[in-house]
Amino acid sequence: MSTTSMDPELAEYERLAAELNPAPKASRAEVDPLETQPLAELLEDPAVLAPAEWIVRPLFERGTLSVIYGPGKIGKSTMLADIAGHVIAGRDWAGQSVTGGPVLWVDLEQGRRRLARTFGSMDRTLAGQLHVWSDLSARPDLSRVWRTIETLQPALVVMDSLAKLCQVEEENDNAAWQRALQPLEAMARANRAAVVVIDHDRKGEGEHGRALRGASSKLAAFDAAIHLKRANTPTGRRLEMVSREVGDFTLTVDRTADGYRATSGVTAECRVLAALRSLGDAVTVKVLHHHLERQGFTVSNKTVAARLSDAVENGHATVSGTGTKNDPKVYAAVARVVLPVPFAA
Repeated sequence: MSTTSMDPELAEYERLAAELNPAPKASRAEVDPLETQPLAELLEDPAVLAPAEWIVRPLFERGTLSVIYGPGKIGKSTMLADIAGHVIAGRDWAGQSVTGGPVLWVDLEQGRRRLARTFGSMDRTLAGQLHVWSDLSARPDLSRVWRTIETLQPALVVMDSLAKLCQVEEENDNAAWQRALQPLEAMARANRAAVVVIDHDRKGEGEHGRALRGASSKLAAFDAAIHLKRANTPTGRRLEMVSREVGDFTLTVDRTADGYRATSGVTAECRVLAALRSLGDAVTVKVLHHHLERQGFTVSNKTVAARLSDAVENGHATVSGTGTKNDPKVYAAVARVVLPVPFAA
């Protein structure tokens, strides 16, 4: 007898019984095995072996999902706005090397008026490369955000804020956060953009990303988590990062009339690359080492050579010469199109 001709109560009983006692799973013989790949084959895949593509080294990498979090009114949006301007201009930010490109800013917190004040001093030749979507009344359909990223091909995507974007009712619900963050992870991977979301920290202290507010599973979803804290001065800020790619990293900056200036934490590679750009073409390890020491940066010749090799591998520099006594290796920074300073003083 079909359930449609049954007594309504009996039909409901049958439905509940089916839910409580689902059909048995297929036997192991009926299930296809996983499609594995030999490790030797994986290690020959150039896409897997390619070096990290940094938008802001070592903070934001292409194809990754990052979070910057901290207490309210500490300046998370302000700092990211300054970083966005430097990415558009292709200018290094606070001593960190930058690869330029367009920026997409998805705003659910500030509103159009406050955004206009935040970016009001941006050079107008650069402002055309900052694409803004702002709506305080409703979150955007993530499929439309994905389509927008595919269309604009931004280097950096900023979403403010994570709470309003995901709208998870119970902030300590691990399963809910896993479901909410999976589309963002996929979006970053598929579109090769550096996707950064803004969030708050918890009231209690925590180290290595554990101060991130809400469920503990949130941290696992991010490739990098940056805790923004106050430093020793009213305008000082400290970025404490835990990352899959670089591990732990701390950068201290001070906000000046000309933007953010690094006071500690600039990586050796960023210093070497900045010095190479300032010296011009045909620079040897010895010349670069001497230049860095005059700037007060203590580093060995071996470290300079290693960081130059990294710069060559990452496409930021070129090298010629065999490395012999009569034909030393000489390095040159790859020419970049450097646009105006992003914000007027």
